[in-house]
Amino acid sequence: MKIVLILVILAIGGYMFAKYAMTQPPMQGLVQTSTADAPVLVSLARPAVVFEPARDMRLEAAGWRTLTPTGRVADNGSLSARVWFAVYGNGTGRLVTALAEADTQWEWEAGQHCPYHVIWKSEGFYKDKVLFEQIFVLDAESEPFVDAAAKPGQWSLVCRAKMMPFFRKMQVIGEYREPISPEEARTVDMDAARLRAFEGRARASFEILFPDKEAMKRFGERLQRMEADTLFSRKRLSRWVGQLQHENAQR
Repeated sequence: MKIVLILVILAIGGYMFAKYAMTQPPMQGLVQTSTADAPVLVSLARPAVVFEPARDMRLEAAGWRTLTPTGRVADNGSLSARVWFAVYGNGTGRLVTALAEADTQWEWEAGQHCPYHVIWKSEGFYKDKVLFEQIFVLDAESEPFVDAAAKPGQWSLVCRAKMMPFFRKMQVIGEYREPISPEEARTVDMDAARLRAFEGRARASFEILFPDKEAMKRFGERLQRMEADTLFSRKRLSRWVGQLQHENAQR
């Protein structure tokens, strides 16, 4: 009888918590700004961030997922993270804007780390914050943002811009990609002119903004809750966000 009573209490508690969570205003979501043609990804939590895609970018997909990244622990199954993303395209390239949040007691590896083989990298300051840039190639089996419109076996040349604010609890990611053939991918790392031109297009495809309190208030009033994504591979997304480590791990 006691066991039944405990189960009933737990069930009621779970229901009340879920009801409470669903009625709270979202901290991440989409909002239509006055300076962007398409809805943009916004976070009102720490850090407060808004992405500003180039005006020729059109929204293709958006959502959020819980992920199971790998990490420096024996039981990787205990790791979890969340990612909110918006995918855009302009007919030439695609832009992915994303916010990846580590679970309690975990943080992301340092910004220099990348889950893929990097062929070009840079580190500098952007609006007084450290920005990491990396160029790499994703083959058809690694590209997470593939949908029915993509060509079978499509490879991508990718430029990732990443910030690691709030003690590396959150990744702020802007990632531009263009199709590349497997044959081109083998030698693109030796084509400095092509990489510089590609980096220029990537930088022109979006901007990261840090809204003030007034802007955050306006965004909060019309923030759209994002739906859970079922389009993209959870396994590929979990690799895409990178590795976690315990927040007390030696750096």
